[in-house]
Amino acid sequence: MAKKAKTEEEEKVEVAQAVEPEVAAVEPETLEPEEAPPKVKNEAPTAKKLPHGKKWRAAAAKIEQDKTYALAEAIDLVKATSTTKFDGTVELHAKTFSTAMRGHVNLPHGTGREKRVEIITGDNAEELIAKMEGGWLDFDVLVATPQAMPKLAKLARVLGPKGLMPSPKSGTVSDQPEKVAEELKGGKIEYRVDKGGALHQAIGKVSWDAAKLAKNLEALLKALPMTQIQTLWLTSTMGPSIKLEKSGKK
Repeated sequence: MAKKAKTEEEEKVEVAQAVEPEVAAVEPETLEPEEAPPKVKNEAPTAKKLPHGKKWRAAAAKIEQDKTYALAEAIDLVKATSTTKFDGTVELHAKTFSTAMRGHVNLPHGTGREKRVEIITGDNAEELIAKMEGGWLDFDVLVATPQAMPKLAKLARVLGPKGLMPSPKSGTVSDQPEKVAEELKGGKIEYRVDKGGALHQAIGKVSWDAAKLAKNLEALLKALPMTQIQTLWLTSTMGPSIKLEKSGKK
């Protein structure tokens, strides 16, 4: 059987394949990576962040930092330098020589905060203790009779850290719990220094007139042992401090 003749096109393909030169493998050119542009340092000095806002600094500018103010002038200033939109609390702060100073004083006009006082006696102890064991602690002060204290002892680890455990030293253990409760609601407070010897005590609200604040401040200063006081400061919530004369004179 005669071999089929190749077409002209097929012959051209065969010739091209036969004479195609070998292509040598060429190593790709190694390119140096582009250098990153140098970081430009911002040479412009940045403004130092101030510890307080403009409103606070404007209020502080009304106070002479090297001056110790008499009671009446300090109260006027603490009202004038309040920076909060809400009714701030006026506070007395003291640096003392003691780490054990504590006592009681009756503030004639209270602190501006209503105290929730609960009374526990031998008669209602079981009921209240069961509620407290269930997480109920809706009170600011707990007054107990001596008869209720043994039953309350098992809650000492719960009440103690929160400052709610009745104690003879704080005046919250008494045979006349109703009388103690009325005194506490009427403005009787316990003041005490912290571990660093600092005292912090609210004496009223910024919105109160100066006379009411003065009466409370006078009562507190009279109760403090002044020989143990280093410095006194009056301030409002988030407001600048005003150094107060130790004598508390008007």
